Amino acid sequence: MSRRVATSIIAVAAFTMCISATAAATDATSQTALSGIFVSLGADSNGTLLTIERDGSLRAVRVAADAAVTEAEAGSEPQAATLSKLMPGEPVDLSLNASGVVTSILARFATVTTQVIAAQNGYLVCADGNAYKLVGSATAAIASLHTGIYVLMRTDSTSGSAFDVVASRTPFRGIPSQAASVAVTFIVAVPPNTPPGDTVYLATNASSWTPNGVRMTPLSGGRFTVVMQLAPGTQIEYRYTRGSWSTDERTAAGTPTPNRSLAVQRSGAAQTVTDVVARWADLNS
Repeated sequence: MSRRVATSIIAVAAFTMCISATAAATDATSQTALSGIFVSLGADSNGTLLTIERDGSLRAVRVAADAAVTEAEAGSEPQAATLSKLMPGEPVDLSLNASGVVTSILARFATVTTQVIAAQNGYLVCADGNAYKLVGSATAAIASLHTGIYVLMRTDSTSGSAFDVVASRTPFRGIPSQAASVAVTFIVAVPPNTPPGDTVYLATNASSWTPNGVRMTPLSGGRFTVVMQLAPGTQIEYRYTRGSWSTDERTAAGTPTPNRSLAVQRSGAAQTVTDVVARWADLNS
């Protein structure tokens, strides 16, 4: 074998080894993403296990001892956190290495401050026009969340669930999301034959069309009113009822009315909506 041939063989071998080493390093550092809802932490002889719910199924993944944990409120930069701060029901984004071990965790939440209109069937119907499903440890608070109480919640903005709830008899102060809401006043004039002892309600798509979702306060002159705190730019559909779908609003001819709609202004200034109910479903004109 000539010296030139031998040198070429050695060079090819070295180049092949270099490619293999590079590929191995790439495999070792490659990351995959996995998102889900945090369920619980566990441990075995090999370390920490984290369970998430994803597409209706549970999945347990191993967490590296040096995994980075951060938590980000909507609209804010992530802040350092710990595994012990994760709460059942909280959305998490996981990064896994090529071995399927979690190397970083980002927990996400949105803060909501509002007032409870009704608590029923595991949901809070609130003055901001939304219905929040209580999940995780928040379900234990349902008994204390009566009408009129103020709540500070950490929520999953995608699903509309609340996984952490703090209640107060007085409004929460200094919360940015509260200042960003728009106070929308609804005023409705009802037919003269409306029974004097009846209450008028707002049913909205934001409260899953619960017919007695938002209770209104009577005014003089056959009118009712309520103030709802809504996010700027919110699109909401609604209609008026006397507490059930058999007593909801109708046209003057007695036919079903289309849902009313409202686009909340983006300026943040207060907004007033004035409506008239021509007729109730169960009463003659």
